[in-house]
Amino acid sequence: MKQSVITCIILISIFALLPRRASAQWTQGGALSPSNYTVSCLASVGANIFAGTYGGGVYISGDNSGTWTSANANLPSGLNVNAFAEYENLVLVAATNKGIYATSNNGALWLSLNTGLPSDMNDSAVIIFGNDIYVGTDSGVYTASFTNYTWYAVNTGFPVKDRVTAFAVNNGNLFAATWGAGVYMFNTGTTSWTAVNSTSGQKDSLPGTPHILSLTSNGKEMLASTSDLYVYSTSNNGAMWMKADTGFSIYTGALPTLFAIGSDFLAGGNANESPGTENPTIYLTTNNGSAWTTDTVGFTEGTTASFVYSFCANSQYVFAGTYGQGVWRLPISDIPSAVNEQAARQPAEFTLAQNYPNPFSATTLIAYNLQEPEVVSLTIYNALGEQVASLVNAEQGTGAHSVDFNGANLHNGVYYYRLTAGMNSQTGMMNVVR
Repeated sequence: MKQSVITCIILISIFALLPRRASAQWTQGGALSPSNYTVSCLASVGANIFAGTYGGGVYISGDNSGTWTSANANLPSGLNVNAFAEYENLVLVAATNKGIYATSNNGALWLSLNTGLPSDMNDSAVIIFGNDIYVGTDSGVYTASFTNYTWYAVNTGFPVKDRVTAFAVNNGNLFAATWGAGVYMFNTGTTSWTAVNSTSGQKDSLPGTPHILSLTSNGKEMLASTSDLYVYSTSNNGAMWMKADTGFSIYTGALPTLFAIGSDFLAGGNANESPGTENPTIYLTTNNGSAWTTDTVGFTEGTTASFVYSFCANSQYVFAGTYGQGVWRLPISDIPSAVNEQAARQPAEFTLAQNYPNPFSATTLIAYNLQEPEVVSLTIYNALGEQVASLVNAEQGTGAHSVDFNGANLHNGVYYYRLTAGMNSQTGMMNVVR
């Protein structure tokens, strides 16, 4: 008996010394003046955080959500922003109730990309897949290239009567979630869609006529939250779905947002744990949904409905957008796999991106990555090989760089931009059209 007690004490002591993850401490950012709108989507682009709201359009923060300023410039007033997508960490595309808009200068000017799109954009979704934009509308999916912005429908096999709620890319494939018909996978070769909901009613399936609230992927595993208050996971592109809800509180309501960060996932929603209060609720899983833990220390208990609606992350913080309580942030060091992901995002090679927009009539943005500090030359040539502009001729450091080029004095036609850094050199082609 005495030996058993001693053994038990030793085991308890050992357990007490094991490393355990401390509760995450979220802190609230500044207000989205003039009021704390519902923050429906978030995005990290360059050194800034963008917040899309219902009714207030777009806001931008350059100090990790500490302060916010309007970034609506020439956008329509009273805009509901449904989703963001970013391209090359330089261009932000916003899907709104009044169409699709893009900016390459932090919201100082927005380009309308709506020619050819349907008018029913109330609950639109957007994603960048390759060099193309895909938009989900109330009447199916449309796509356009970053080079010409000509939209065309890609709805073969797709249930156009069911609106698109979210997109995700998993194992190199594009997926679309719907409100009423589950999840569909896009076949780029045939430009058609295939349902990937398994057999309805079976253990390895989404529920019958599934209404998907959110869809996300860490590259290999995909998670979907549904209107039946469950989360489902698949590791084989939807061939089999399994419930992934162990650890959720019995008070947990709907989970309108899922977010992959590193190899982990966050789920956001609310919980009603006492009469008259609803708390923003965040769950974390480090094992693809097999088990979830709460991560809500620091949030303020609300007296009215208060949801977590959106997430994004940069190299320092994870951000959570809410209804009624603005934007909150958590040090990214509290999510170990996210630290690894941010390290992996550092430029691994010398690259020159396609200028944006292209074609262009006046100004365009040229972006590139440097693998190491180098003396950089960025030069513009016409079709005869004659130099018409020199944009950069200086030493620059490792990482992402961009330059605005004003071609207002150029004639219509094809031009080339050549980037040289040390022993590396790449050339891109641009078109001036007026």
